[in-house]
Amino acid sequence: MPTLREISPSRKPSRAYHAILDDANGALCKIDHEILFMNSASGEIITIEPEHCTFLVVLGEIGLADT
Repeated sequence: MPTLREISPSRKPSRAYHAILDDANGALCKIDHEILFMNSASGEIITIEPEHCTFLVVLGEIGLADT
């Protein structure tokens, strides 16, 4: 009798958003319960802390905006 392979539940895909942090354009995403901002000019990755929120502007989702 053939057996079926168990399929593990898939993770929900991450979403990335266009964002501006302190006049720097970049992308914002959540990975391992941390919100990260990647500066598109320098490639620097910054973990967003509560004190960054007043200088953060979240724009549209990257996948949706690029279509």
